[in-house]
Parts: sequence; structure tokens; C-alpha cells
Amino acid sequence: MERGQGLFAQGRFIEAAEEFQRAYEAHPFSAFVYNAGVAYERQNDYRRAADFFARYLERDPDASDRDAVRSELAKTATSW
Repeated sequence: MERGQGLFAQGRFIEAAEEFQRAYEAHPFSAFVYNAGVAYERQNDYRRAADFFARYLERDPDASDRDAVRSELAKTATSW
């Protein structure tokens, strides 16, 4: 998580997304999937961002931020 956040802070969004995906494989916390989506969104890769936001909602349908994530998903899905 920390490595992904560091890469994100440096503007290395693709690397950050990949790091969040590796973190998810090691520890399947839905926040890693969401963070990967945000990193792809910052990279303007809206198709991947939408995919990761959808995955987040699938993995954690009762997330407290689900309405905000649904909004992000809708926004990114219409951006490509």
C-alpha cells in the first residue's frame, strides 16, 4: 500500500496501479482495487479506471462510499 501511495504521489500512476494490484493479490482488501482505479483515472485511462471501480463495487457492495464510487464509475465509463 505504501509503495503504491508513494508512486501515486510522484505522479507515476501506471506503476502505482500495478503496485495496488500486487498488493491486492497479497492481501485482498477492496481498497487496493479502488486505489488502482483512481490511479488509472489520473492517467486518463478511463476504461481501466471504470473496470477497477466496477470490481471494487463487486468485491465490496456494501462499502460506505459505494454511491460516490458509482458516480465515479459512471463518469469514467462515459469518458472513453
